[in-house]
Amino acid sequence: QQKEEGYYFLVNLFPNKDSKSKRLPDEITVIWDVSLSGLHRNIPLELELLGAYLKKTKKILVSLVAFNNKARKLREYFIQNGNWNELKKDIERFTYDGGTSFENIIYPASEEYLLFTDGISSFNNTNFPFPDKPVYTITSSPRSDFSQLQYISQKTSGRFINLNTLKTEEAVKLLIEQPLQIINIRKSNATEEVYPSVPFPIINNCSLAGFTRDAFADITIVLGYGSSVQSEKRIV
Repeated sequence: QQKEEGYYFLVNLFPNKDSKSKRLPDEITVIWDVSLSGLHRNIPLELELLGAYLKKTKKILVSLVAFNNKARKLREYFIQNGNWNELKKDIERFTYDGGTSFENIIYPASEEYLLFTDGISSFNNTNFPFPDKPVYTITSSPRSDFSQLQYISQKTSGRFINLNTLKTEEAVKLLIEQPLQIINIRKSNATEEVYPSVPFPIINNCSLAGFTRDAFADITIVLGYGSSVQSEKRIV
C-alpha cells in the first residue's frame, strides 16, 4: 500500500514448519507465582505438566523460585528417573497470597526457566527482567495476561504454553521440541520497520509487515532452530 512517504507491505509466509527434538537440559529453574491470583489457576494441571516433563529426563537439577511481591530461591532438587515427589510436595504446600511483581523475579543459573504464572501484575508494572536463556511461560488460568506471557516467551526464545487450550501431551511437546522460527531479518536501509521482532516461532504460518521507502527493496528472512540457521528466504 503506497503512501506519500513510502510503502506499507504485508507478506504471508508458509514455510515447512517441522519441529525437531531439542537436547534436554541438565538444569532448569521452576519459577512459581504464589500471589493471590494463583487461586484462579488449575494447580493440579500445572503440576501434571511439570511432572510429565521431568519424567522425560534421566537426571536433572531443578532450582525452585517462588515469587509474589518478592522472589526467593527456596532450594534445589536432584531428580533422577523422573522421581520428583519431593519437589511436587513442596509446591503443593504453597500458600497463595499477596500481589505480583515481575520486576523482582530472580534467575539462578540454569539452561532454561519454566515460569508458572497468569502474567498479571498487581502494580501496573510490566517491567520484566529478561534472562539470556529461554523462558517458557505457562498458565492454566482463563484470567491471564496472554499477550504479556507470549511476549516474554518470544523475547527469550522460549514457548508460551496455555493449558486452557492444550492437553498435557501437547504441552509437553512444546517443552521438548524446538520450533522453526525466524531468527533474523536482513533488510536494506530503505526499510525502516519490520514486524514481528525476532526471534519469532512459526506455529502454523507467519505474516511479515513493515514500511519501506523503496518499492523494490528486498528482505531476507533467516529461518532456523534456536540459533542454528536452517534456510534463508529472499522476498522482493
